[in-house]
Amino acid sequence: MRSPGLFPSTSTYSNLNHLLWPAKGLGIPSSILDNIPWFLWFIWKARNDKLFNGTDTSPLDTVRVEARLRVMGACAPDNWRLAQIVHKAHDDEELLPQTSTQPLGPRCSFDASWHQDDALFGGGMVLTDKDGVKTFGSFTSNRGLTPLHAELQALLWAMKSTLQLNHLGMTFETDCQRLVKIIEDEKEEDWPSLMVEFEEFHYLHSMFNSCSLCFIPRSCNVRADDLAKGARARGLIFSHVNSRLPCWMAQTNHMEFF
Repeated sequence: MRSPGLFPSTSTYSNLNHLLWPAKGLGIPSSILDNIPWFLWFIWKARNDKLFNGTDTSPLDTVRVEARLRVMGACAPDNWRLAQIVHKAHDDEELLPQTSTQPLGPRCSFDASWHQDDALFGGGMVLTDKDGVKTFGSFTSNRGLTPLHAELQALLWAMKSTLQLNHLGMTFETDCQRLVKIIEDEKEEDWPSLMVEFEEFHYLHSMFNSCSLCFIPRSCNVRADDLAKGARARGLIFSHVNSRLPCWMAQTNHMEFF
């Protein structure tokens, strides 16, 4: 893909400009150029993992993930555009059947608070054990592409938190119907930008003796929603799990919900 005098150069902007536009006119096959955005995407994710989680991702691992997506056909233009759509949270989602009975055994409701103008998103959870004792959790992390990304990351965080608390059987509850449908209908391949998160989901799922995800109405998820919004409003990265509400939450007007 070398173009003497044009690519590669010492300018990052010039290199990207060449890869995304002029290279096609120079005869570089589309089968190669179409993969460039995916490589950039996973390089960016690896950079964030290193910066915020201390996780090292080798160049070979980046190539392997991209290759898996290509085999699945995830690099098709339609799927790339689909992955970039910023969905309005909870809008235009079809209603799922609702049940009036609470699940037996421990349950954990979770929610995410995402806004396109904020650098961080917030997550919250309320874990209720078999004896009715509650544990509250909240966290913030770097904002993902869409509200759906935030909801899935909130689920992953809730799963990790419950495992750390030694709960090996759990029903996770969310008011995000889209997330439930994607997992229930096994439509994960339609969301290539979430491939890494879904792989982590299946890994965490395998660590439970029993684990399920179900939909609850938004009106039944007010507690987790308040924790998520309160976390995002703090504007800093943190994680909190405790049987007591965090002091910043206890001072809000939402105590009546608890």
